[in-house]
Amino acid sequence: NRLAILNPGVDTTNVLALDLPIPLAQFTNSTTLTNYLREVTQKVKSVPGVRDVAITDRPPMEGFANGAPFRIDGRTDDPHALPVCGFKVVGPSYFDTVGMRLLKGRSLDESDIAGAVPVTVINETMAKTYFKGENPIGKRILIRQLVFGKSERGPELPWQVVGLVKDEKVGGKVFSLGEEIPVVYVTFYQSPGIRNSLVVRSAMSPLLLSGSIEQAIWKVNNNQAVANIETLEEIKSESVAPARLRTALLAIFAGIALLL
Repeated sequence: NRLAILNPGVDTTNVLALDLPIPLAQFTNSTTLTNYLREVTQKVKSVPGVRDVAITDRPPMEGFANGAPFRIDGRTDDPHALPVCGFKVVGPSYFDTVGMRLLKGRSLDESDIAGAVPVTVINETMAKTYFKGENPIGKRILIRQLVFGKSERGPELPWQVVGLVKDEKVGGKVFSLGEEIPVVYVTFYQSPGIRNSLVVRSAMSPLLLSGSIEQAIWKVNNNQAVANIETLEEIKSESVAPARLRTALLAIFAGIALLL
């Protein structure tokens, strides 16, 4: 049962994920949103029993909020046939919170804010596919900026690669959990979006803290909706379930074929 023991690339022990649906009308610009998300993160981190917390546009194993056509700076690519990578917007503490291993360079940092050099941490598949035999640190990946509050992209930004992490398995409705997808990670300070979730690592069963976490969020904004509260263990089980079903059906059909 390979899928049941598939390493998702994250440490699923004692991590809770929850969505924070945010009405666009609530925030007039990206600065007010990033300040709000920072305040929510800090308030949740102060809950007794919480070890770490981070913003993410999608929890682990739940696919992507965005894909991004990209170019590698200095290479001549056909602008009409650009490759696409996963573009994941996270808080600087995301990798620590979900237990992803840094392989090279540095992680994202609280200093990677709007106005600073746009930086990215890439995953191992991105490095192996597009920087084979090269050190990706210091290279620049050109991706058009997400326009705040709109489903369109603005001018191209040169995202400087500062770090390399082990892959997290993607999963979700589009990808199977075992697929290797090239991914770039950027901070929500440098590319804020309206699709936000929290991942929270705790010192105990995280479901025991879900009430306290909600209360902490409501201290910042008592109108903030909280949705889809699940542990990463639950998300992992849901991600492998369709593949398990496919495997079981194949076994049944193979058995019928043998009988025939």
